[in-house]
Amino acid sequence: MLLRWRKTRYTHIIDSWVGCRDVPSCNIGDRMVWLGARSRLMPGRHRCLFYFIPEDRVEPILKKTDVLVLTGTPWLWGDCERSHKFLWVDRVLRRFHGPKLALGIGSCYPLDWDLDRILNSGTGWPLVKDFLNQFDLIKVRDQLASDLLTALEIPHELEPCPSWQAARTLRVKSQSEDYDVAVLYDPAAGISAGTLGADFFRRWDKYWVKRSQGSTRVLSIHPADTSYAQRLGLRAEPVASCRRLLEILSRCRRVYSGRVHAAIPALSMGKDAYVAAVDSRASTAFALGAKPIEI
Repeated sequence: MLLRWRKTRYTHIIDSWVGCRDVPSCNIGDRMVWLGARSRLMPGRHRCLFYFIPEDRVEPILKKTDVLVLTGTPWLWGDCERSHKFLWVDRVLRRFHGPKLALGIGSCYPLDWDLDRILNSGTGWPLVKDFLNQFDLIKVRDQLASDLLTALEIPHELEPCPSWQAARTLRVKSQSEDYDVAVLYDPAAGISAGTLGADFFRRWDKYWVKRSQGSTRVLSIHPADTSYAQRLGLRAEPVASCRRLLEILSRCRRVYSGRVHAAIPALSMGKDAYVAAVDSRASTAFALGAKPIEI
């Protein structure tokens, strides 16, 4: 592998726009994972390959790539092998013949599902196994993902989510504690929406309306969550920059979050973090010390 060469050219397959500017449509959670993944690699040049760009534009990028890195997105969820995202990435992986790394693979299953139920929930596991076996190194970010890959006999390592390193990458340090932060999340717009009942959505809305009162600073880090705040009649501050979010978190006392990748960087800066879980993604934050929010 070429990881010891200072000018190694890394290409990260990622869901959101990542560059020198901030745009309102980006997914900051994926960007936090990307930032942290960079800190785990040897020095080099980093560029991004975004999902669903025309495939005739993929080949020139791969020709200038030494190491291909999959970052962001949990990658293990019900029928993931049928998704357009999975199929597109699989085609890219098969066209690249150098080292391939998967950093931060995680699970995204209903909270009450155990390993046996997951394994019996579909017939596409041979496709998932073929997909993952293309990587030279796999790092997973939660215990359920590790148990699943162990059952599939796929070599891997269990490590904290790369987003733990995001603040270090941007050199943002914890400062004085001035306020509490609530980071909204619209579960109806997420991948697990179909597994949640109407009563859950009512309790979820009620909690965030109550939590957003008083001196709490309310944030939205995704366009769907901005719309969600408007539906609830809340005034949420849109944040489209990883650095800006980290700076806000660095000055807070506590963070209450529906988004895992806002809580994890806060934890890495020594802040108390509380996470409201909609699926197994939240276990990533709980393993790092986040406390569960009862909905």
